[in-house]
Amino acid sequence: MRAWGLTDEGGIRAELARCWTVDSTHVNSFTDAVVGFDGLTHLILDFPGIVPGAALRLTSVPDLHHDVARFSWLLQSTARVRILGRDFGYSVEGLDFVEFDERKHLRRVVVFFGPLVHLPRA
Repeated sequence: MRAWGLTDEGGIRAELARCWTVDSTHVNSFTDAVVGFDGLTHLILDFPGIVPGAALRLTSVPDLHHDVARFSWLLQSTARVRILGRDFGYSVEGLDFVEFDERKHLRRVVVFFGPLVHLPRA
């Protein structure tokens, strides 16, 4: 999470070195999947152009078991957040699922935008 708040490549890479690998992947619904340090570093550097004035914060305690975790977050922006034809206004909540490798580094991050849509009660 700290890396997403940085704007300099060296700082981003330093944060990623703590938890990322050359084979780690990050997938979300509005960009191509990225792999490794270069892929995620460039996505983070491009993020202010994708979502101007973005501020990202956790909204849940990470829920962890075995080698997976999930947590929710809120993204607020100075511009409307529009992703794949969907207009979220100036903020969007989301949910990340992450998998860890045997060294506890992130193997895979899967990002979902928007709240879950609940089924009607039967």
